Amino acid sequence: METKKDVKYWLGVLAGLLVILVLAWLSWQGSTWAVAQGKAAKGFWGDLAKSLEYPLWAAALGLIANAVLSALQVKRFLEPAFRTELFIKVGLVLLGTTVSIALVVRAGGGGLIQGVIMVTAVFLFTW
Repeated sequence: METKKDVKYWLGVLAGLLVILVLAWLSWQGSTWAVAQGKAAKGFWGDLAKSLEYPLWAAALGLIANAVLSALQVKRFLEPAFRTELFIKVGLVLLGTTVSIALVVRAGGGGLIQGVIMVTAVFLFTW
């Protein structure tokens, strides 16, 4: 039988994950918009707009969301879903998996050994 505290915890997790998904989507939209503006503009401002990539949008929106959620005093309720360290580890492992196996095979034995070392190192260091 679940206690009231368990239900509140899981509601916080679900609500927090929804906030994270919305922020991720907004970050992606901002990045897409900036790249489109950068292609339309010329010179310095066009180059600047094109350089506003997804991680920058995510960091900026994350800081703004942190301030808003803290001001509204709902951050503590949503905190169970904000597992920053876990998300960083998962992101690093996913980045490591983007290494193309076909590229590793083409590189030969040395490339295969290097690929195994790299993926293992990323996994161990993020653990």
